[in-house]
Amino acid sequence: MEYTIPLDPEACWEAVANRDRSQDGSFVYAVATTGVYCRPSCKSRQPRRENVAFFPVPAAAEQHGSRPCKRCHPRDAGVIDPQAQLAQQVADFIAGHLDSGGEPTLAELGAAFAYDPQHVQRTFRDVLGVTPKQYAEALKVARFKSSLRSGATVLDAGLNAGFVSASSTYEGGARALGMAPAAYKRGGAGVTIRSTTVATPLGTMLVAATERGGVRGRAVRRRA
Repeated sequence: MEYTIPLDPEACWEAVANRDRSQDGSFVYAVATTGVYCRPSCKSRQPRRENVAFFPVPAAAEQHGSRPCKRCHPRDAGVIDPQAQLAQQVADFIAGHLDSGGEPTLAELGAAFAYDPQHVQRTFRDVLGVTPKQYAEALKVARFKSSLRSGATVLDAGLNAGFVSASSTYEGGARALGMAPAAYKRGGAGVTIRSTTVATPLGTMLVAATERGGVRGRAVRRRA
């Protein structure tokens, strides 16, 4: 994912290694082995460099499936860059709308933040690498998966995630998961999943998909 806000990985890692409080709010880092993201000054055990990824705002880390650290509360650090701050606020606004069962339109986002809708979209895309609509869809899918894994029924999981009806839950859920939601709830039992490894600029990735789609990638070895 490309971000307009530049992040120097080596400088970010130095800040993490030194637990530099002055960099809190400049970026967050996520640890692949724990699924948790932190502020630079977090006092938790220092992770291995190859397991760490850096993101300009908390929403970007959450978009990639990480959850906030309960020790350092990275969201409480705020966001320093004005563009990144707006993008984070928009992401939180989208999440709030999904909580109430709806996805905000671009016009609603513009009105909520007193900006031209296209300015909101450009800023959001520059910071997070996706449009607000794409972010909302990804967030719905992430919530849907989490609810299914927690034991919720398919319909309850869909409505809690932000799908607006039973049909959108089953149709949209199946399209995003690459299998029927009920099959995902069973851990993919009976579903054929094909996988392969591919070389990328970030290192070797394991890519898997079902016959219905639902492509998933995971780093298995990072480049030095």
